[in-house]
Amino acid sequence: MSLFGAMSIGISGLRSNGFGLGVISDNIANFNTVGFKHSRPVFGDLVSSVSAVNGGGAGSFIMDVQSLWSQGSISQTDNPFDMAIQGEGLFIVNGTNGVTYYSRAGQFLINNEGYLVNPLNYRLQGYGFDASGLPTGKLGDIKLSNLTSSPIATSEIDLLLSLDSQETVKTWSDADLNPDTGEVAYSSFNYSNSSYVYDSLGNKHQVKSYYTKTGANTWEARFVYNTGTDDAPVFEALGPINLVFDTSGNLTSPTTAQQLSFNWAAVIGAAVPQIINLTINSNSKQWRQPSDQKVNKTDGRGAGTAIATTISQNGILSAIFSNGDKRDIAQIALAEFTNYDGLKRNGDNLYLPTYDSGDASVGTPGSSRRGTIFGNSLEMSNVDLADEFVKMIQLQRGFQASSKVITTADGLTAEVMNIIR
Repeated sequence: MSLFGAMSIGISGLRSNGFGLGVISDNIANFNTVGFKHSRPVFGDLVSSVSAVNGGGAGSFIMDVQSLWSQGSISQTDNPFDMAIQGEGLFIVNGTNGVTYYSRAGQFLINNEGYLVNPLNYRLQGYGFDASGLPTGKLGDIKLSNLTSSPIATSEIDLLLSLDSQETVKTWSDADLNPDTGEVAYSSFNYSNSSYVYDSLGNKHQVKSYYTKTGANTWEARFVYNTGTDDAPVFEALGPINLVFDTSGNLTSPTTAQQLSFNWAAVIGAAVPQIINLTINSNSKQWRQPSDQKVNKTDGRGAGTAIATTISQNGILSAIFSNGDKRDIAQIALAEFTNYDGLKRNGDNLYLPTYDSGDASVGTPGSSRRGTIFGNSLEMSNVDLADEFVKMIQLQRGFQASSKVITTADGLTAEVMNIIR
């Protein structure tokens, strides 16, 4: 091998080690880039000839730059729409240019149109759910604006009663009910309470309960409600429902649900009559203790608006509504690839598939080899600074050594030139 060949080999070392330093620099620069996967330079040797006599090395070159897809650490955040993938898979986002990209960066937010997007306004993709919270199986944009929960008319009420056995016997009189205010003279009842029911439009109506002791271990229950409007109230009573207790204070009757028929004012527009099945809970008692009424169970609710969201590990995004309802809105989709290293870096934390990576296999988190989702979290880069600094020292020494090869070859060449002096 000639001296000039040695210089060429030294130059190849400068090039390859210099390129490697660039890769390491990129890793270090992206230490705080969310979802970043660090890379490593893969060195290969150059051979000048395959001849057994003249064969020899011709230096080095960079065969490839490999992306290393080890898991990055997961850090909690205050943004409920931030997401981190634990395991394999990438988020799917549709760009404003119509191109589908893939990313490990889970920094998402709601844009002015109500869509879940990344900082570039690219829309996150997921599987939709209908208004009843049932999956549609369709992949598309995730929209979280104008979410509402429909009202449900009350159809069942379960009351748990505790009535004071020492109350005096009284007699109910319809004349004691004031139809304008709904108030009842104390001479007609021993204990009163109230509860609420919802009509088909989600209007909340107060229903006052009045309990009158009619004899030893027997009571009557009546329910007063407004059949008019707030401006022109007309109160009337439903019932009576006869309550019977045994000598131990246990309820013996009624044993089945009692139907109450509510007729709201026509101007309200709600469905009438509204039939509510009223159950006096079998654990109701008549003991020597203060009277009490608890709504043990009811099924009605008013209309609601979304006040919070949650994200489960299987990627289901649910909305919590002001009326207590909770409904699944969408399920985040993840893409997996046969060869993640074959993905093309596109900048902005985005990747594009190539022939080497294979086509995307789209599915739900936790299925196949896809990882799970952590809400209120972000996956940090998988760059290990200590490891990168060691590699940087190694490449620096390789660069310096290659430069020494050139310097030495140059010195020897100068000695040859001095022969003719």
